[in-house]
Amino acid sequence: MKKVNISFTLSLPEKHDIENAMLRVADFVEGFYTSVPTKVEEVKTEVCKKTAAAKENVKAKTAQTAKQTSEAVKCKTDCAKVKAKALGAATCEAGKILGGAIKNAVSESAKIISESIANKTEEIVEEVVEEIVEEASEKSEDESGDSDDSDDHLRSCRSCPLQKGLQQIQKDIKGIKERDPAATGVFEVLTLYSGLHAVLAYRAAHFLHEKKFHFTARAISQFTKFLTGIEIHPGATIGNGLFIDHGSGVVIGETTIIGDNCTIYQ
Repeated sequence: MKKVNISFTLSLPEKHDIENAMLRVADFVEGFYTSVPTKVEEVKTEVCKKTAAAKENVKAKTAQTAKQTSEAVKCKTDCAKVKAKALGAATCEAGKILGGAIKNAVSESAKIISESIANKTEEIVEEVVEEIVEEASEKSEDESGDSDDSDDHLRSCRSCPLQKGLQQIQKDIKGIKERDPAATGVFEVLTLYSGLHAVLAYRAAHFLHEKKFHFTARAISQFTKFLTGIEIHPGATIGNGLFIDHGSGVVIGETTIIGDNCTIYQ
């Protein structure tokens, strides 16, 4: 093997080189410390600018969001008002419809009840009149039951004033119901027909006239004229079933002769 000799030569820097290096380091350090406050101020200014810009951005976004929120709330409020108005109108209309339905139902019920009462009253009145006529007929038959002659029996029945009067009233009411389409029943005819009232008063006055009570008969005639507007002389001859329709102003004199089932229109 061969031996190799390696030699190193170490050269130390000169003194002035070391001083120069130290001066450069000192300049760097001094420059660094001098530039730091400037950099800090620059950074601080930049941070302030960015912070102000961020604040303005946040403020603008906040204002925009508030505006959008206000518009949304206003829109929803307007929609709620429209819905409330529509609901109020619907409620009012429903109330009107319900009130009308209730009113119609009550009116219809009252009408049905009134008609039922009127019909029942008419039935009762008809039954009472029929019973009175039957009782008068039976009484006349009992009073004449001892007679052997059938013709005398019939004459005594015809001569009974009560029976005759009731039969005439029954025929007068029957004639009015048959000839007047507006007549709904016996009760209405008895209470509301002035023509029937005048005829009934004539029947009583005529009976008194035949019994020579002329003044009383005429007094009844004049009082009936005041009430009904119809003047019928007690001495007139009137058959059964007379119907005076709209009779205000009708005058029937003493010499008048009217048959059965006649109608007088005014």
